[in-house]
Amino acid sequence: MNDQLLQLYSQYWDGMIQNIYKANKESHPAAYPILIQVTQHYQNATKRVMFCGQETYSWASRECPNPDVTYPAELMHIYNVFVNHDNKGGRIERPGYYFRKLDNGQYKIVKANISPYWNFQWYIMQRNPEVGFVTQNIVKIGKRSDTGCDEFIFQQTKEYFPVWKKELEILHPDCIIFLTGNHDYDRRIKEIAGDFKLCSVDGTDGLLKELIFKDPSMPKAYRTNHPGWLQRNRKYKQIASVLSNIIANL
Repeated sequence: MNDQLLQLYSQYWDGMIQNIYKANKESHPAAYPILIQVTQHYQNATKRVMFCGQETYSWASRECPNPDVTYPAELMHIYNVFVNHDNKGGRIERPGYYFRKLDNGQYKIVKANISPYWNFQWYIMQRNPEVGFVTQNIVKIGKRSDTGCDEFIFQQTKEYFPVWKKELEILHPDCIIFLTGNHDYDRRIKEIAGDFKLCSVDGTDGLLKELIFKDPSMPKAYRTNHPGWLQRNRKYKQIASVLSNIIANL
């Protein structure tokens, strides 16, 4: 899978650098795209789940400041350190880590990121240890020095780095869990993944909805609020428990 992902990213890399990263760096400074590297556990799992967030703020801009010497393989490695704890084994590990780049170019893991976003995923993963998990964003390229989604960059990404659906074909998840809330991100999901209708899931106070895509090739999908919002409103464990049970019964 990782070889296929690298080939996919390499196919669009030069066009992305020229038309997104460099072309509008003053008016719309873009971060690098989040490039996935999956673990051995994910590749070997008979059941796979994708978490899909909104966007990643300033992804890899500090570690790789020069686009002329940055390549997809390095960003995939950063993803593996940041998300997978540089996992080389056949087991699940807690996702989300702070790290720093050493003088020799290697990356050292410092400590776990205990934000609600990563804790939510880990809560579900621990209850389904045989499942393979991967983390993704619906907005592949965020802002270089600010949070949120830049609509211009988003539209440029659709033209010059249209990899999201192709990643899905490589990764073959059985279920996608969108941690995106609603508002603009439902629209963005539709623009990237295709049109869908929403159905509320029983016992979740309307906070968890199933996305039923018109495209029959799409896997089962659910959408809930960002875990930070769920935690602040004391709905965190309720939604995480329901999702854990859904995954167990896929």
